[in-house]
Amino acid sequence: MTQSTTDKDQLVLGYWAARGRAESSRLLLHYMKTPFIDKMYQMGDVPDYNRDDWLNEKYKLGLDFPNLPYLIDGDLKLTQSTAILYYLGRKYNLMGNNPKQEALIIMLCEQAYDLRLKFIMLCYGPNGNSPNEQKNFIETTLTENLQQFDRYFSKNKSQFAVDDRPTVADFQLFYCIDCSCSFNGSHVLLEKYINVKAFLQRIRELPQLKDYIIQSQAQVPMLLKRISESMHLKELIEENLEEWPTTGNPFYLDMLYLHYDGYSQRIIVQRLNYISDEKEKILSCIRNASINDLFIAYGYQYTQPIIENYPFPLYTRSTIQNDT
Repeated sequence: MTQSTTDKDQLVLGYWAARGRAESSRLLLHYMKTPFIDKMYQMGDVPDYNRDDWLNEKYKLGLDFPNLPYLIDGDLKLTQSTAILYYLGRKYNLMGNNPKQEALIIMLCEQAYDLRLKFIMLCYGPNGNSPNEQKNFIETTLTENLQQFDRYFSKNKSQFAVDDRPTVADFQLFYCIDCSCSFNGSHVLLEKYINVKAFLQRIRELPQLKDYIIQSQAQVPMLLKRISESMHLKELIEENLEEWPTTGNPFYLDMLYLHYDGYSQRIIVQRLNYISDEKEKILSCIRNASINDLFIAYGYQYTQPIIENYPFPLYTRSTIQNDT
């Protein structure tokens, strides 16, 4: 991607080695042919998903609210993806020519982000690999949003989303719509919405972006790899649950020991037998395992423990599980 430089005045955009929430800003910078350091932090493999590449720098960069993505522009240090995008838009005069255009740009950016967020929530959720859930997303959420965007583009008389030249909205719309059309069958649906399809093609063919988009989509993953690997961990647990040795415990029915890729992970499965009508399964990980991986894979939410002085965090699913 963009080559590093030691120039102290160079912009630095930091994010994981994924397109994610930094991609709209990357598109903007490449469109403007602005030299910048595209700092991509690597995440380790399963089961720990080591984040030391980022954590070793997190509190050394002088960020007020250390997080990814971040932007460093001289003495200005920003986090939060929308703050970064809008700052770059104003810096390079890509936020419209008047307050009306700026309001439309912000509206379109937020609408596009809402679509991408729903797509990401499905990908991170317990059913992200389910063909039925993906089909439902295409037929409901994606269809509704493409209809709305297509209607907007049909009424819009300018060459791009708000103006006859690209603005911040075009980069956000392109990335969010493009990534939300990643499931099998999405591009068949996209054929129905000729205005959206034409818009995406116009962005792809911009001379400043054409090569970058091809390169980015080929080399940089759309999502963090821990999503798909968390899904794999979920499948592994479900396939082998009955085969793992268990031990009794006063607080938990089972204590599972999972050996995966040479690492030993201890997984607590608690069944609350004193719930009146239904029994709820609660999972948490301790020791070498990461609670977040199962939290992501199973769609759990943090819950206050029912047992007083319960020593571990509880994560419960919104859907009650039948006890097995």
